[in-house]
Amino acid sequence: MKGILVACWLAAALWAAAARTADASRRTCFCEMRLGPLTFSTLLLDVEDPVLTGYIVTCRRARLWCRSACYNAARARLLNGGSGNVSPLTGAAGVTACNTARTNITADTTPTVHVYATYRVSNCHDSGSHYFGRLCCWEYQIGGDAVYKFNENCACGPPPPCDDGTPDSTTGSSTGSTDSSTDSSTDSSTDSSTDSSTDSSTDSTTDTATDTATDTATDTATDVTTDYSTDPPL
Repeated sequence: MKGILVACWLAAALWAAAARTADASRRTCFCEMRLGPLTFSTLLLDVEDPVLTGYIVTCRRARLWCRSACYNAARARLLNGGSGNVSPLTGAAGVTACNTARTNITADTTPTVHVYATYRVSNCHDSGSHYFGRLCCWEYQIGGDAVYKFNENCACGPPPPCDDGTPDSTTGSSTGSTDSSTDSSTDSSTDSSTDSSTDSSTDSTTDTATDTATDTATDTATDVTTDYSTDPPL
């Protein structure tokens, strides 16, 4: 009889402990971004864990809440205030992932790399994940440092040239050629305008002198003829 009472007491104590665990007033949603769908997959980026509080927070309620809370927290962490999205990774989300992974992940990398947001509810033995998309990153070596650029579409082939701020030689030559052509054109135009102005001025002066001489000779001849015809010499 005594043994039965002890067994009942232990059973009640265990049930009470389980009830307190199942109906706690605070639940933590452990949320991380990983390169796999499991909570022990390779960690990419930690996320601030959302917390749900209330008078009674059941595991069922916490499970539904944690799923959406982790998704929103992980998405905001990847975007980091920039524009883009997840599922698939676009814009700032992919840039953050590449800068965190710091690995050359090409379209030919095997196995392919994918990003997940994994979550686990405290004291509820419940977990899950959200698929955020495939990740591809180009690696550049600039001045001895590795720089990573998000390959949004996981394009095949070599990476495009990286804009590291150094002027391109072809662009410089082209610009020089343009400046030279512009200067030559300007000089030619100036010389041509000067020559045209000089010629015009010279022609104008010559014409004026010629007209003046012609007018003077004509006036003199006219005056002489008129005077002789009117008043013949004595």
